[in-house]
Amino acid sequence: MTISDAEKKDFILVKKLKFNLQFFLKALRKKISFTVSQIKYFFKFVDFLRFFIPTTLFLVFLYFFLVGIEITESLKWIGLFPLVNTQFGLSGPWALSLPAQLNPVIVIIYLGVVTMRGFFKSTTEKFAEKVESKEKVIYIFGASIFSEDIVQEMVSMALTEKIALISEKDLLWVKETSKKGIDVLIEEKKEEFERSELYKTIGFKNAEKILILSEDKVLNQNIFLHVRKQNPNVGIVMLERLSPPFIEAIGGPVANLQILKDVDAVTRDLILSLSLEVSYAPVLWMQAPPSFVGEKGTIIKDVVSGIEVLKIKRGNDLIDPSTKILRKDQLLLYIHDEKDLPKIISLLG
Repeated sequence: MTISDAEKKDFILVKKLKFNLQFFLKALRKKISFTVSQIKYFFKFVDFLRFFIPTTLFLVFLYFFLVGIEITESLKWIGLFPLVNTQFGLSGPWALSLPAQLNPVIVIIYLGVVTMRGFFKSTTEKFAEKVESKEKVIYIFGASIFSEDIVQEMVSMALTEKIALISEKDLLWVKETSKKGIDVLIEEKKEEFERSELYKTIGFKNAEKILILSEDKVLNQNIFLHVRKQNPNVGIVMLERLSPPFIEAIGGPVANLQILKDVDAVTRDLILSLSLEVSYAPVLWMQAPPSFVGEKGTIIKDVVSGIEVLKIKRGNDLIDPSTKILRKDQLLLYIHDEKDLPKIISLLG
């Protein structure tokens, strides 16, 4: 059976149409894929750029956009970037190692915006990053004298890593607090405490307890309501004299809220109920044993195992235990095990 010339032509035509259709559909899929990727990049840019001041946002974006276009066109012009295809992304050899949707202009803009965002992070974002890295934190709101007393007490107990201060006033003691290893956020715009953005940024997921001690009762109410939305289970402490209006309106107890009468009660509550892991070392003072007068304090641990001299108190001075003991000295002893306590009697003999 022979095939006529007309049939051959029809067969070739069908093959060509099929091939062209397949090529068109493949190109169309690439174009759609590229368009979708560009839309995704656009929304990513919006997400990154929303943290900038509006004017700065526009200028930074425009700058990197123009630079990206200029670099890409220059590379194409000198022949170093022949694989750029504005319709279907990358083609040629690089298509094997790079995504087809990757566009040099987009990459340059993206990297530029990400880099610039690091320089334009708000103080709240930086504060949030610091406190989020800690396992548990006691957040203290307010720049009142009560906040200052509690912060100073915590500093004296070497608990600076456990607390973070959020102040509505830029006071001298607040600035000094940041120099003592305490994370401090100063937000003088009170309207920021009325909005949810501040609290969403910080999150308070690692809050051990939150102290609300601002002198502004209405401000305390806003803080309480917003913090409760972010972490409904965290314990919140307020002073009775600074408690917000809604407390009186409720006329009864509020879940996870303590109203204490004075700042000393707040401090005691922190020490006793916050699981601060404060422990007291097994040490004691004793008068210099007569049998060791004239000897170095370090010799005691060799003679009486389990007991060690940490310091020698001479008058108002604490001196090194390697010093020779005098009759009127006092010794600061460390007992390695409670079972060794009876050995102290042997020192007196």
